Amino acid sequence: MTKSNNQTRSRVVKGKVGTSNTRKMMKVVGALEKEKLNIAHMEAELANVREKRKVISARLKKMGLKNPERKDEDEESLKL
Repeated sequence: MTKSNNQTRSRVVKGKVGTSNTRKMMKVVGALEKEKLNIAHMEAELANVREKRKVISARLKKMGLKNPERKDEDEESLKL
C-alpha cells in the first residue's frame, strides 16, 4: 500500500472523509425542505382564498349583485 492509501484508510475509519461536504449537503437539503413546506403553505392559503371567493361570489349571485361581465376578469386574476 502507498502512503496516501494508508492515510485515506485511516480517515475512513475515523469517519472524516467528506464530512464537511456532507454537512453542506444536509444544510442544502434542509433549506429545500423548508422551501417545500413554505410552498405547500402558500398553496393551501391560495386554495382557501379561492374557496372564499367562490362562497362570496355565490352569495352575491343569490342577492343579484354580481355582475356577470366581471367573471372573466376574476378568472384572469386568479390565473395570475
